Amino acid sequence: MRILHVLKTGLIGGVEKMCLDIAKKCPEHEFLFIKNVGTIPGEIEKVGNNVYTFFDDRKLSFRKLKIAKKRIDKMIYYNRYDAIVFHHGSYFLWALAKYIKKYFPWMKVFVYIHSDSQIFLSNGRRGYRRRRRKLIRSAESINGIIAISEYVKNKIQETLPQLKDKVFVVHNGIDQQEFSCKTLRKFHDPIRCIYVGKINQDKGVLNLIVAFNKFQNATLTIVGMGDDFVECQKLANEKINFIGERANISKLLNTHDVFVHFPLQHEGFGISIVEAMAKGLLCITNGKGALSEILENGKGGVFLNSLSELEKFLSTLREEDVTTLRQNALEISKKYSIDNTIKNLEEVCKNN
Repeated sequence: MRILHVLKTGLIGGVEKMCLDIAKKCPEHEFLFIKNVGTIPGEIEKVGNNVYTFFDDRKLSFRKLKIAKKRIDKMIYYNRYDAIVFHHGSYFLWALAKYIKKYFPWMKVFVYIHSDSQIFLSNGRRGYRRRRRKLIRSAESINGIIAISEYVKNKIQETLPQLKDKVFVVHNGIDQQEFSCKTLRKFHDPIRCIYVGKINQDKGVLNLIVAFNKFQNATLTIVGMGDDFVECQKLANEKINFIGERANISKLLNTHDVFVHFPLQHEGFGISIVEAMAKGLLCITNGKGALSEILENGKGGVFLNSLSELEKFLSTLREEDVTTLRQNALEISKKYSIDNTIKNLEEVCKNN
């Protein structure tokens, strides 16, 4: 099936990494990055897929939207796509999706929601009425909304009940060959913990650092970048190591024992958790949002309510007590393969 994936930028993140994994499996899929930013477009080109970019890193505008409409007209005319999938929550992309469906009514068009929909739609956030209105108008005209988890699907249906029949779940997936574990590795002493994701307060990273500064029996590696990167570095002591964005996450996970994630906001999915599960790490989280869905309500990891509980847990942790949890996690992670993601995505695009 020939699908055009549309993203705002190519900066490294869960969405972009998933698109790179899709490219490796599906040479007929093509990728459009509205802004020519980040390393992912180049990585996909190396795989051999067609990659398009429209603009540089400057701010998007109404004038650029008009230019984008003209350019995507030509792409649709010459390339004969079966479906177009928009991956980032953006006014610009939603407007483009609505435009395509209006002028190419036979085209299958979907908006992919990769995070907790409440970020876009909940009352109390600046500009939420405008976001809600634009998403509703776009969603009413296109073929459907793809949610990354049952949690996100339920939230969209609660917030926008008029769209309940237009929401479909396609879980994100990982490359099972890249993230594989033949045998469970022994824990280090002290225990090596790792966090992979954006470094901002919504992800709870600042609180995580304050807590680990006090821990005596564990170290923490933080992988990623974000708005609070510099502030987090200033807060951290010598037991906390920052290594920025890395492409070789699989190798990094091999050298750690525990994956920790205590977000302040509900998570829409959590691809980093799946990667850690597949590598045999013990996953410890607060279970917010879809995290409990992924870990199957504690079958594949540990749920704790606070970071003070984490300190107590790590200080008394015995490797033999969590072997079953780690083995369960290995099995659960197999459901979240990139092959299943591609299969389910193409089925949604074909049948709706």
